[in-house]
Amino acid sequence: MPLRIKEEFRFARSCYGHLAGITGVKITQALISKGCLQIIDDHFILTKVGETLFQELGIERSSLAHIKTSKLCIDGTERRPHLAGHLGRLLLDCLMDKKWVVRKEQTRILHITPMGKQQLSQYFGIK
Repeated sequence: MPLRIKEEFRFARSCYGHLAGITGVKITQALISKGCLQIIDDHFILTKVGETLFQELGIERSSLAHIKTSKLCIDGTERRPHLAGHLGRLLLDCLMDKKWVVRKEQTRILHITPMGKQQLSQYFGIK
C-alpha cells in the first residue's frame, strides 16, 4: 500500500459502518470529555448530554430512544477506543448525510470536507 494511502487510511476510515482512525478516536475522546459517553466494561453508555448533542447534529430522538449502550471498538491503527455499534453507525451516517465526511470511491477511506473540518471543530473541538 503506498504511503499516501496508508496515511489516508489511518486518518479516517469506516470500520463495520462506523468512523475509525485518528478522526474516529478523536471524536470518541471528545464525546467522553464532554460527558456524552461513559465507558463501562467494554461498552459506551449514552448520557442525556450525549442524546442532546446527537439531536443537535440531526439524529432523531426516535433513533436514539432504544440505544442506551454501544460497542467499544479498539482502533486497529491507533490502539485506542472508537465508538462502534448502532450509535457509531448513526453518527457516521449523520456525518456522511451532511457531507462533512465523504467516502473515497471503492475504499473504506473517508475524507473530511472543508465544511466537515469546520463543523467537527465546532461540535467536537478537534482540528
